[in-house]
Amino acid sequence: MSGIYHPSMTDEEFGGELNHVSQALGGGEVMSELLPLALRVLRADVELCYRYRIPAPRPVHSPLTAIGWTGDPEVSPETMHQWNAYGNTRHRVLEGGKLSYLAAPASLTRLLEDDFTDALSGAVTTTGGAP
Repeated sequence: MSGIYHPSMTDEEFGGELNHVSQALGGGEVMSELLPLALRVLRADVELCYRYRIPAPRPVHSPLTAIGWTGDPEVSPETMHQWNAYGNTRHRVLEGGKLSYLAAPASLTRLLEDDFTDALSGAVTTTGGAP
C-alpha cells in the first residue's frame, strides 16, 4: 500500500512515501533540495485533512455518479453509499487503485462520456442504495 499518510509519521516516513508515489507515477525521486519544502507542504496538507470535519450533507438536484476503484485502500466500494445523502446516485466501481484515474483509463473516460450523455439527454436512472 502506498500514498497513505498520517500526521504521526516521521519526516523520513513521509519522504519515503512521497518518493514511492513519485516513482510509481514515473516522476523519479524527489530532488533532495526540494524535499524539505515538499515535506512541509505535505505535512500541512495531511494535518488539515485529518482535522477537517465534514458538514451535514445538503442534497443537490442533479444526477450524481460515485466512482470507486476495486483496489483503493482508503475508500472501498462499500463506503460509496455515503454519497446517497447528497441525492440520487449512480454507483460505479472500476478495476484499479486509488491513483488509476491519473492514467485516464478507457473504462473511466467511457463511463464519464456515457454519464454525461445520459444526463444531457435526461435518460439518467439513479439508485439510492449501496453499490
